Amino acid sequence: MKIQKIMKHTPDFHWDYDMPSDEILEGLDWSIQKEVTDAFNLHVCCSMPELVRTNESTFNEVDEILNEMNYREVASMINPNFIKHAIRAEELQGSFFKKFEGDTMYFMVPSSEKAENNIDYLNMVEFLEWENLGTDSDLSTVERARMMMWVSDIKLHCTCPSFLFHGYEYLLTVMDAAIYPEERKPVIKNPSELGIVCKHLNRTLRVLPFFMGDMSTAIKQQFG
Repeated sequence: MKIQKIMKHTPDFHWDYDMPSDEILEGLDWSIQKEVTDAFNLHVCCSMPELVRTNESTFNEVDEILNEMNYREVASMINPNFIKHAIRAEELQGSFFKKFEGDTMYFMVPSSEKAENNIDYLNMVEFLEWENLGTDSDLSTVERARMMMWVSDIKLHCTCPSFLFHGYEYLLTVMDAAIYPEERKPVIKNPSELGIVCKHLNRTLRVLPFFMGDMSTAIKQQFG
């Protein structure tokens, strides 16, 4: 995992769990629910500024690594404690898949105050290796979907206010993982730059692997 490569370059990082080895991670069947759930129990116990600036002397060496994020790496950087993130994500009614458009999946996530405001937020997950993996004729559509899920780098977006004002859009931009880049830092709502996605994207990412069937269908429709 690229996160582990960053860790090797930056010995001052503090993690609140023991990172499994690459061999262990690569040996897992990540399509199983337990491993998907476990991915969301991995989180970095440091802020984004620490991640980028803790060891500035080696930053240039890991710059290219930082600018790539796949599903597991985004999941590993979710901070469940910041503004009670894990609890609030769990309380949401769900994340509902709507469609595939090109290389992007669209989900709708009801607001936590849906009964009062009748608002649903749009979540977008873009797969950067969509064409490269989708056109791989050596693999079945199911195999291509699994590769897309676990290997492809992704970019994300949510239309909720928190995604912008708590700085998640900015933090994803730093990692080159924002569909719509945002250069303004969250100096008021999140000056320590904690976390990586809002609670709505957290909920969407939790269920994303269970839509690999829809992903496989989209690959077959687009590439055969």
